[in-house]
Amino acid sequence: MKARIFLTSVLLTLFLNACQTKGDGKWSESEIENARKSASFAAQADPDLKTEEQRQKFVDCWVEKVIIASPDPMKQAEIPMDQVIKMNEDCSIQA
Repeated sequence: MKARIFLTSVLLTLFLNACQTKGDGKWSESEIENARKSASFAAQADPDLKTEEQRQKFVDCWVEKVIIASPDPMKQAEIPMDQVIKMNEDCSIQA
């Protein structure tokens, strides 16, 4: 299970690094949608999230935690990996 959480966290970190933002320090609807798509892709790859309801809960949790961890979307790639892993674990448990 720890390997799964780590791999999902790495995947989510890669998506955070790839997100393009407009740079005004606020999350736009487009940026939130991109974060949702990234989290959804990771949730689909997680064998422990078996139902659509579980995957949706994970996505909702993940997006909320990313926005809290990085209020400025331009800095979301700066979220430390250990924090990404913790966020992933928390969201998996909540789902």
